This record gives sequence, C-alpha cells and structure tokens, in this order.
Amino acid sequence: MKEKRMKRPLAVQFRHTFIQIVVVSVFASIVTIMLSSVLTFLSLNKDIYPADYYEDQIPGIVSYVQKENVSLLEVSGQKGLAAMIKGNGIWYQVTDQDGNVIYGTLAEQPYTSKEDLFTNLLDKKVLRNGCYIETVPIEQEQGIRGAVILAYKIKPTFANMKGKILFAFFICSLLSPFLYLILFTLLFSRKFAGEINRPLELLSMASQKIKEKDLDFSINYHEDNELGRLCEAFTEMQEELKESLTSQWEMEQERIEMTAALAHDLKSPLSLILAYSEALLEDYQEKDGELKNYLMVIHENAEKSADFVRQMQYTAELEKKDKGADTERINLEKYLSQRIQSYHLQAQQKSIELSFCINDGVPDQIIVDAEALTRILDNLLSNSLEHTPAGGRIEVNVSTDKEKIYYTVTDTGAGFDAKDLKNAFHKFYRGDESRDTSGGHAGLGLYIVKKLAEQMGGTVQISNTSEGGACVLFCHTVIRL
Repeated sequence: MKEKRMKRPLAVQFRHTFIQIVVVSVFASIVTIMLSSVLTFLSLNKDIYPADYYEDQIPGIVSYVQKENVSLLEVSGQKGLAAMIKGNGIWYQVTDQDGNVIYGTLAEQPYTSKEDLFTNLLDKKVLRNGCYIETVPIEQEQGIRGAVILAYKIKPTFANMKGKILFAFFICSLLSPFLYLILFTLLFSRKFAGEINRPLELLSMASQKIKEKDLDFSINYHEDNELGRLCEAFTEMQEELKESLTSQWEMEQERIEMTAALAHDLKSPLSLILAYSEALLEDYQEKDGELKNYLMVIHENAEKSADFVRQMQYTAELEKKDKGADTERINLEKYLSQRIQSYHLQAQQKSIELSFCINDGVPDQIIVDAEALTRILDNLLSNSLEHTPAGGRIEVNVSTDKEKIYYTVTDTGAGFDAKDLKNAFHKFYRGDESRDTSGGHAGLGLYIVKKLAEQMGGTVQISNTSEGGACVLFCHTVIRL
C-alpha cells in the first residue's frame, strides 16, 4: 500500500512549516489581544478601576472637607467623610491643630511632627511610604484648626475577583505572541517530524531485517522528495544485496554440504585403513620390527585422520540452522565430578593436578543440553592436558548469576599469544608455537566450543592468567527447576 506523505522537498516543507507557525501565531495573538482589550475596556470603572480612579476623587473630597470644615474634627464627621470615598483605595486621617490623630483609616502617620505636617504637607501633593499624600487644612478665622490627610496610589485596582481575572488575562495577552510561538512550534514541528519519521522508521526496520538476514520485505514510501529518493536507493541496494547474499548463502550452504559429504566419503576408506593396519599389527607382533613401525605410523595417522573427519562431520551438522538442542535434567555437581574424574588418569600420567570448584548459588539441578556441555568440557580439558607441562595444574571453577552459569577452565601451560587471542575461534585455526600442534588437530576445537555455547544461549572468551597460563570462560543460560 502506498504511503501518502510529503510530496515537496524537505527544504520547501520546512520553510512552509515556519511560515505557518509565524502566521498562525500572529493571527492568534491579535485575536487574543483584541479580545482581552475589549473585555478590559468593558470592565473599567466596574470590575477594574483605572490607575487614576482614586486620584480623580480627590477634588470632590477636598471640596467636601472645605464645606464641612471644623465639623470634621468631631468623630461624628467620619461617617460623612467615608461616604465621599468610592472604593477602598483612599486612606485618610483627621488631625487636630497639634497633629494628633482624631480618627481615620491610614495605618501610619505620614509626618514626623506638627511642624512637618503643617509646613511640608499642607496644600501639597507629596510621595511618602509608597503613597501620594494630599493634606487639606481645616481653617477658621482664628487660624488652622486641623487637617484631613488623604493617601492613595496611582495604579489599577480591582473591585472584585472578576476584575483581577480580567486584568491577568489582559497581561497574559500581551505575552501571547511568545506563548503562541512556542505552542505552534511544538504542534507544527511534531507534525513535520512525524512525516519525516515515517520513512526513517521504514528504513530502520529494513536495516534490522537485513541484519537478521531477512531480505523479503519492501519499503512502501514513494514520494518525490529527498526521503523518497533515499527509500528508492535503499530498495535498489536491498535488491542488489539480496542477490549477492543469496548467492553467498547458497555458496556457504554448498560448502557445508560439501564438507559433510567429503567427511562422509573419507570415513569409509579411513575405517578400512584402520582395520587393515590393526590386523597387520596383530600379525607382525613378533616379526620384523621395522615393518611393525611402519604399520604403527600408518595406524596412528589413520586414527588422527579419522578424528579430523569426525570433527568435520560434527561441525557441518552444527552449522545447519535446523539443529536443535536436546536438553535433559542433570545434577550439575555429580555430572562435573564424573566428567573431571574421566580425565584423572591422563592427568596422573603427566603428574598434573586436576580439580574443580562449584561456588555458592549454583543450582544442584538444571536442565541443559548435556551432550553439548560434555563436548565443550572435553574440548577444553583435552586442550589443557595437551598443553600443560608435567607438574602443572588445571582448575575448573563454576559460578552463576541470575541468568547464566559460568565455567572457567584455567591451566598453567604456555597460554595464548596475541595471534591466538585474535583468531582462536576461527575455523581451522591451528595456532602458533605457544600452543604447539605436535598433537595434531584440525583447528576446530574452540570453533566448536563457540558455536555450542552460542546455541546454549551463552558466550565464550579466552585470556591468559596472571601466571601466564590459558584461561577459557564460557557460559550458558540457566534453566532452573
């Protein structure tokens, strides 16, 4: 099914997205500011008082003070004075001629003394303690009898909670261009990124399938842009790769089958050579010593060749994809004890100390491919016995974590050199003098160990001990009961 995605080049699409963000942000900002301005204007002098709302009341209050005059010096005058003030944004104090406060709502005195009051504040507008102060004198023919001090602030105020909400909305509307720019950038960029991510996800999944050697897939993205051309190029590469890898996989399969066939064809003549050489050796037990030596050489090398053939057959079977594991339940400690015991005679003949240790936490009963585990241990122990000098030591250590069981086989032999560490797991690698080939081997031992460990869900590593001997660590997945 064809995916309907971007048809324009990415650069054009990016510019288009940017213009969309700017245009939509500007339009939304204009609408928001206009709406908040209209609501604020309709609420003025009702829910929101403008900044000069209380200042505009001052002339009327001054006229009232001049009219009432000395009557305001009585406490009974407070009610009339308070009635002249609309809202709660004007505070007042009424003082006598000595500067003593008679009544009022102003919490603090804005003057320090009588002289300060009647000299510096009278008939003036001054700013003190964050408020504008206007002082109206109360006069009679005898002189000044007192004063009315009015205090207010020049800033918007609110008659109720609705006014506060509307004013907050107006302030936010002034910031709306930035807010809308961020919001629409997130929205449009997500859409833009989604259109880019789709083909990238297809390419990522295709790469994963190639990694898994599955080339039977298609990339359904066919737009005329950079990503579409990239998908087309990837599809062409996939087809070329499929043809190349298919040919390579077929050749590999043919090689495996040829190896298996060759091993099978060699098995019969080698069996005949072994049988006839054994028969001749029995006939010449008491006869010509030189001829007997020739027969012994033939028999020994026929045995080596037969062993090579068996390893080649096993390797070919191991490389087949359909080879499955045949698991069984074993007592791990008992199994390892028997496995190690089978090598004690060889170890004693070379005066080699052979031991094993199972750490705490290793389960007694596990389910495992016992045949594979046996072959791994046989390969490693045989290798160590071959390359450990007389009087040496071979140790097998078993440990575990929550997921795997680890086996470490160490010896006091010559160890691995740099080339061994790099190539030891390659098929038919025969090593250098440090792990000599005098015993005659096909270079398949560690390769088989690696393949078996991987089939058991584990890995294998080689290194050298601090004493210079070889160390092989392999593991497999724990199947507990």
